[in-house]
Amino acid sequence: MNIDELLVVTFTNAAASEMRQRMLDAIYAYLEEHPEDTKMQEQIVKMGKASICTIHAFCLEVIRNHFYEIGVSPNIRIGKPNEMELLKRQVLEELFEEKYETEDKEFLLLIDTYTTYQRDDALKDLVLNIFNTIKANPFPEEWLKKAVEAFNISEKEDFANTKWGKILLEEAKEEIENCVLDLKSIKKELEKYEELSKFTETIKQDITNIENILVEISNNNKQQIRKKG
Repeated sequence: MNIDELLVVTFTNAAASEMRQRMLDAIYAYLEEHPEDTKMQEQIVKMGKASICTIHAFCLEVIRNHFYEIGVSPNIRIGKPNEMELLKRQVLEELFEEKYETEDKEFLLLIDTYTTYQRDDALKDLVLNIFNTIKANPFPEEWLKKAVEAFNISEKEDFANTKWGKILLEEAKEEIENCVLDLKSIKKELEKYEELSKFTETIKQDITNIENILVEISNNNKQQIRKKG
């Protein structure tokens, strides 16, 4: 097979240049031992037309060669990262404005849940983060469908046993453990002063109460493990 019949895809332009040079070096090394191999000699010439590039560059070449068939300008180019971010932000701004103007009920519920009418930047950032996560998946629509279905939880199901409930419980556990450490540190300082003994006792009781919550969370996790077993 000739080198110009292959598609060699890399992640960056630098990697493509390095790959091209390594292949040339390998051909030259081979020809030093087999100078009579005319087909391998031809590969040096064909290397100039070989598709050794990023996937973006390859797709751009295909589009430019067939722009008249797909109805785009032959001057099309690959967008720079900062340009793409600006475009995404612009589309998102226009979408939000449209939803506000039409008073879309589901959209307004989303606003009430995650942000306020005065500041909706947090929701916009969340949408972009979700978009970037989906885009990184080889089958984005399929992934998104499964992700949405994961939120369809039956009212009869104990939320603590769900995927999301377990995540929240684990986060709560970490927060509580940090609180206990902070309270113990405070208690240690208070114990240095007898006149603050009442405050010390209050802190001790708080530590006991919070540690009891930790015990409940741990017991819940153990019960789930036994059920799985």
